[in-house]
Amino acid sequence: MGARRIDARIAAKSDPPKVKRGRASKKELRRRFNALMEEVQSNRLHFRNVVENNVDGMVVVDADGVIMYMNPAAELLFGRDRDELIGRSFGVPNGGALSEEVNFTKPDGTVGTGELRATATQWEGQRAFLISLRDITERKQGELALKEWSERLEERVQKRTEQLEAVNRELEAFNYTVSHDLRAPLARINGYTTLLKDELGDSCNEECVNYIDRIRAAVGNMVELTDGLLRLSRLTGRKMEIQKVALSDAARHIVEDLRNRYPEREVAVSIAPNLQARADLILLRAALENLIENAWKFTGRCERAEIEVGSTETDGETVFFVRDNGAGFDMTRANELFGAFQRLHEQSDFPGTGVGLTTVQRIIHCHGGRVWAEGEVDKGATFFFTLPK
Repeated sequence: MGARRIDARIAAKSDPPKVKRGRASKKELRRRFNALMEEVQSNRLHFRNVVENNVDGMVVVDADGVIMYMNPAAELLFGRDRDELIGRSFGVPNGGALSEEVNFTKPDGTVGTGELRATATQWEGQRAFLISLRDITERKQGELALKEWSERLEERVQKRTEQLEAVNRELEAFNYTVSHDLRAPLARINGYTTLLKDELGDSCNEECVNYIDRIRAAVGNMVELTDGLLRLSRLTGRKMEIQKVALSDAARHIVEDLRNRYPEREVAVSIAPNLQARADLILLRAALENLIENAWKFTGRCERAEIEVGSTETDGETVFFVRDNGAGFDMTRANELFGAFQRLHEQSDFPGTGVGLTTVQRIIHCHGGRVWAEGEVDKGATFFFTLPK
């Protein structure tokens, strides 16, 4: 008996208390129902306000494509009152959320372009589609006008490019013909003056010899000029082969050749190591040769001639340069440097044809790069150029 009482006490202490669950009152249920209906009505009102005030035309159609609703923007778009159109067939969208361009008749009878979007939804408790239609007629007309303008511009650019290419070909042909055909008569003049000098012998006085030497010097200058024009036409007329070019090696070879040609000159030359670029090897070497030969020539009167070949980084772009401490030039005349036959120094001071820098500019421009110069009279000059990576 005692054991059962103890077990009963233990059981009484272990069992959880029973909770009495009562049903909600009708009043509480009605309150919850009314709150839910108010929320539904609020959401529906909010949705209708959004649709009613939307600047895009909004149309709701049922599963068969019959118009159930349309907003004021749609009325303006079609130029019809909604009461006239509700109940009429609009058509069934393909379903899902699609976007496409459609043509529609505007109130003034013209055909406009609209951007149509359709989304499956529920309306008044049944399956429906919410369709938005935005008038993009002006945008499409603008795009069409821009396309036509671009095509006309491209056609004009193409025609102008063809004309310029034809002119360049004619100029190159003329340049080549003139420079090539001038060589023969110049050679004859030089030959005849030599024969004349030999023929006259001792009877040719000092003044006569001076005249003949001046004729031969002028002929020599003309030969150099025609050779320069010939090289220019040959270089810029060839097809480019872009490859990796070691500028440092090319510069060293050019300087070595100059030292062999002018052993009497002592010129301190500094060439930065590992200068590299992507370019046509033959063309770039010709440009570099012209720049270094210019620096060599215009340092001819320096007590200690110095030439530097290097590069620098400017705004992420590699800029190559050839610098010297020679005669320099007046910066107010910098725009004349690269013109054909333009010379900023007297022929008697620094002989030349005025074609070298023109060649440099055309070569660099052919690669899509830029070339310019900075200098000061009697304080040297620096010629810069860039090449696309």
